[in-house]
Amino acid sequence: MPKIYWLGTFGSGLILMMIGETGAVPRIVPYFLMALGVTGFLVQAWFEQKRRR
Repeated sequence: MPKIYWLGTFGSGLILMMIGETGAVPRIVPYFLMALGVTGFLVQAWFEQKRRR
């Protein structure tokens, strides 16, 4: 999965947080998306570095 996917997930969380809480989006969703994006990006970078050795 390309790293841009994880950055997009993080960006989606940021956008939802900037828009504010709407009726359809619970408050936890933007934070979950941002955490998922950062975690996925770091894990993927770690695996790619591990694979190079």
